[in-house]
Amino acid sequence: MIRELIDFLNYHSRKYLAGEPEISDQEWDNKYMMLRDLEKQTGITYPDSPTQHIEFPTLDGLEKYEHNQYPMLSLDKTKDLDEFKQFCGTHEIVLSAKLDGLSCKLVYENGELLVASTRGNGAEGENITHNARVIQNVPLHIPELGRVVVTGEVLCNERTFEQYADEFKNPRNFAAGAIRLLNAEESARRHLSFLAWDYVNSPSDKYFTRLTTLESYGFMVVPGMVTVAGKLENAINTIRELCTESGWPIDGVVARYNDIEYGDSLGETAHHPRHSFAFKFADEVAESTLEDIVYEPSRNGILTPVAVFEPVELLGSTIQRASLHNPDIMDKVLGLNPWKGQKIQIVKSNMIIPQIIWAESEDGEDHDYIQKPECCPYCGSPLVYHTSDTGLRTLTCDNRDCSCRISNRLDYFVSKSGFNILGLSKATLDKLTGWGWIVELKDVFSLRDHRSEWIDQPGFGVKSVDKILGAIDQSKKIDLPHFIAAFGIPGIGLNVAKEMCKHIHSLDEFYQIMDGTIDCTEWDGFGRAKRNAIMCAKRSEIEQVAGCVEIIESTGETPPANNGLSVVITGRLEYGSRTKFKDFLTSLGVKVTDVVSGKTSYLIANHPETSAKYKRATELKIPIVTEAEFMEILKK
Repeated sequence: MIRELIDFLNYHSRKYLAGEPEISDQEWDNKYMMLRDLEKQTGITYPDSPTQHIEFPTLDGLEKYEHNQYPMLSLDKTKDLDEFKQFCGTHEIVLSAKLDGLSCKLVYENGELLVASTRGNGAEGENITHNARVIQNVPLHIPELGRVVVTGEVLCNERTFEQYADEFKNPRNFAAGAIRLLNAEESARRHLSFLAWDYVNSPSDKYFTRLTTLESYGFMVVPGMVTVAGKLENAINTIRELCTESGWPIDGVVARYNDIEYGDSLGETAHHPRHSFAFKFADEVAESTLEDIVYEPSRNGILTPVAVFEPVELLGSTIQRASLHNPDIMDKVLGLNPWKGQKIQIVKSNMIIPQIIWAESEDGEDHDYIQKPECCPYCGSPLVYHTSDTGLRTLTCDNRDCSCRISNRLDYFVSKSGFNILGLSKATLDKLTGWGWIVELKDVFSLRDHRSEWIDQPGFGVKSVDKILGAIDQSKKIDLPHFIAAFGIPGIGLNVAKEMCKHIHSLDEFYQIMDGTIDCTEWDGFGRAKRNAIMCAKRSEIEQVAGCVEIIESTGETPPANNGLSVVITGRLEYGSRTKFKDFLTSLGVKVTDVVSGKTSYLIANHPETSAKYKRATELKIPIVTEAEFMEILKK
């Protein structure tokens, strides 16, 4: 039972992180607490248990950052108020809001913001300094010498999120995606916020003093107060009301012992410190009746069932739709024969995502049953069921020319996992396809032919159109993994494509997988499903796009050492995206880091700056060169 719970929780943690949750947060929490209780009862604990580590792997595209002296652990939690009170005991505690965002660490050196990073897996996160600098309430300077380490939450206010609700599932996914954008200007447009919840290396002996110190430095801190167990319920209600009024997404509260010395003396596990404990709110439940089930398509033709029901009010908003994720979950939630008028219960999981948690069972009466579709509701092609390697069953439209499927494939094609073309949002792509300028993927690279017509279209203009066309031109130089991933082949995302390119080093070798000459099933992690998906991909489409771009292919040889060169990059680049430039330098054996130190060989900056990196390089007398100058250095 313990092993099954671990596998279940780790799988669904990865799906949640990828923005594709298949279960509610409530179900995850319930399973987590069941696992935790079983481990306590039996004394059996596996090293990959989510109670022992944080299941938040870092993503590709950003430089990794090691937390070193100050690891970022998770929190132990409960939904049992009595258990929460037992933790508090007779101690003075600081009760603060548990916000639903992305944990972040800020490091200051002699008053200057040096680096910002995500929590990642607790020991290693992602460097997001470029985006943290454009969050309006992140102080770039603080009145404190030495090193200051601040942790907190990057999140999106619910009122700000309203304008993006049609594009993103919830504020947390929106914030997590925005803080990882490679373009800081685009990130700034998302209007994220940072709320601090600890001054990690503060000399203060009281936790609440740490928070007031941070406020004096200009930080916004999480809503909280000093209290004791006997006043917990009033304090919880006050904090919840404060967050609701302010628009901060809250899913619980955190208690921490105000006495720092006492809290630290309790130690920590590999998963969480013992000085803090979280209480997660039970989800508010509303009752409604089912009206219909509609099916929304993905780029791979997978149709996601979505329940439509009588509108209900939950936590101040009206909802009438909830994702059922896939046919198996739909059958589990609604039963095999859902009907119009079926009674259901809905929660707003973590106060954000609508989920159906209960449905009326069949009673033998005649009902207006909702039939599963046999044909695609968008193109009329027959639908088929596919089963993945993990046993997940999906309802799929296999017609690659389905109008909705093409729209979603285009959106993925230009995303950061593919060609990373900034400015080509899904709404813009829908307009371009509607005008007939994009019929196939390759047509993206011919949009300059329509410039004169495009600049006269409502909502566009010379500046915006030329910006998009410039991004398209930059995208035409692409490495092999991103090129392969761009086509959205089922099971072949960017990470899988990168693994594949450890075995193949050219597009011709990829074609050999497609025609069966190279058998990728001999590689670790590559089974028949991935091989079959590649062999079923449309080769003519890939060849057409390849004819429009320059693909950077790997030789497969060990990169030259380049005499131990270590560089830091700052400012705007001419080469293209920073990720592509870093990948290019790494392929030549150059070490690329984000912090200027005595070990840095060069700072690459095309223009003089006032940034901390530029100042630090000047102080340490590190050579500062442009991209072009550094390329000449490499040639020599």
